[in-house]
Amino acid sequence: MSTETYGGFIFKCSNLKETRNLLEDVSERNTCSVSMDNNALNIGVVELCLFALDDDKISYAALMRRSSTVVSKRYRLKFFKFYKLQPIPIIEFQNVFHSTPVYDGLFSHDESRIYNYIINTQNDTEKRIPPQKWQAIINHLKQQSSHHGQALDDLERLRRLSLMRFSSAGYEVLKQEKEATLLALRLFGEEYEEVLESWVPRSDEVRTYLEGLEGTKPANEDNIILNDFFKSAQKFAPDTTFNDWLLSVHGELTVKRKNSNERLTIINANRNQIEKTTGVDLVYYNHTYRSHIMIQYKMMKLEADFDSFDGANKPVKNNKFVFIYRPEGNFDEHVKKMRQILSLSDTNVDCEDVKAYRLNNSCFFFKLCESYEFEPASQKLSQGMYIPLDYMDVLLNSPNVHGPRGGKVITYTNVGRHFSNTLFTNLMHEGLIGSGVNFSEQIHEEIYRSLLGSRSVTIARTSS
Repeated sequence: MSTETYGGFIFKCSNLKETRNLLEDVSERNTCSVSMDNNALNIGVVELCLFALDDDKISYAALMRRSSTVVSKRYRLKFFKFYKLQPIPIIEFQNVFHSTPVYDGLFSHDESRIYNYIINTQNDTEKRIPPQKWQAIINHLKQQSSHHGQALDDLERLRRLSLMRFSSAGYEVLKQEKEATLLALRLFGEEYEEVLESWVPRSDEVRTYLEGLEGTKPANEDNIILNDFFKSAQKFAPDTTFNDWLLSVHGELTVKRKNSNERLTIINANRNQIEKTTGVDLVYYNHTYRSHIMIQYKMMKLEADFDSFDGANKPVKNNKFVFIYRPEGNFDEHVKKMRQILSLSDTNVDCEDVKAYRLNNSCFFFKLCESYEFEPASQKLSQGMYIPLDYMDVLLNSPNVHGPRGGKVITYTNVGRHFSNTLFTNLMHEGLIGSGVNFSEQIHEEIYRSLLGSRSVTIARTSS
C-alpha cells in the first residue's frame, strides 16, 4: 500500500484528565491506550495517527492498532512508537484540508471540515481521512521541520512493514521466541496484551521476535541478569570480559509493574551454544521463589491417523488427521544435555523455606506445539502439551507411543497426561515447579558457559 493511496487518522483527547493520564504513559513507556467503539478500524491492522491534546494542537505522531473487543462492543486502541512534533494547531490544517477535494470516480466531494474526521473516545461517528487530504496534511507537516519529515517517513516505513504476512515456513524460531516471551509476560501478569500489541518488524528481515516490541533496547552493563551470569562465569573463565558477554545479547525488554518495584526482564541471547549445553529454548527465573524453569519447544505436525491393520499387517489410514510429534532429529541430544545439567543438582537438600518447596526436583519441560501461523501480536499461547522431562522418559519407554511402523509417536490420545497452558502457567506462577534454590547458581554457570553461538534463546527473569 503506497503513501498516495493511504489515509490515516487524527486522535484528540476528550478532556484534561484523559490528556494527563495518556501523557503520563507516553512519558514513561512511549505507549498508551484507550477504549473505543468505532468501526472504522480493522482489528490488528497498524495505522498511522497524529495525536492531539485537548488544546487543539497536534503534538505527536504515532502508530496505532486496534485490539479485539474488550467489553460491550468496545475495544482497546493502542498507540505506540511516539514521535514528538513541534505543536501545530489543528485549525492551521483547515485551509489545507478545505482546498483538497475528495475524488470518487468522476465526482468531487468537498469534505471541508477537518473536525469531522477526528477520532476520540466520546464519539463513534469518526472516519478515516481520505488519502488526498491525508497526504496534504503530511506534506504540510513535513514543510514545518526536517525532523517532522524524518519521523513521519520512519512511521510510514514501519506501517508498511507491519503489512508483511508471515507463513509457517521459515518462522519456526520466531514462533518459539514469541511463545517464550508471551509465557513470561503472562506469568508476570502486567498488561501483557498491551506489550504484544506494539509489535512491528523493524526491517524486511525479521531477526528476532523481541526486537519488534516497543521498549526493547540493547542490553547494558546495568542489567541484573547479565551481571549474575558474568559473576558466575568468572569462577571458571576469569579472563572473559563483560563486553565479550554483551556481544552475545540481541536485545532486552523490561516491563515494570505499576505501583511496584517488581520488574520482568526478557533477554534474547545467542542460542546455538546454549541449546547445545542445556537443550532448551526458554530459561525463566522466578526471583520470588528462586527457581528456574527451562523449556524446549517442539512442533507437532498434522498427519493422517491409523486405527487398524490390513491382512498383510500394514497400517490402514482412517479419515481423521491428528497432531503428532516424533522424537527424532536432535531430540536425544537435547535430553542428554538436560540430564547433564540435572546431574549438578543436589536432590537431598532439606527444604526449610516454604518458598523453596517444589512438587519435584525437575526444571526441564518440553512443550509440544500444534503447527500454527506466526501471528506476532496474538495474545494466545499456542495449543499444545507441556511434558516434564521425567515423564517424557516414562512415556518413551511405554508401548503406548509405539507407532504403526515401529517408531515412537506422541499424540493427545496416547500421551496419557500432560500440563495444559493454564495448569502449567499456574504451577509456574506459584513456584510449585522448577529448580531448587541451591541449583540456581549451577544453572547460571552452565548457561553462561554456552552463550557464544549464532542462534537465540529467550531468558526471562522477575525481580523486585
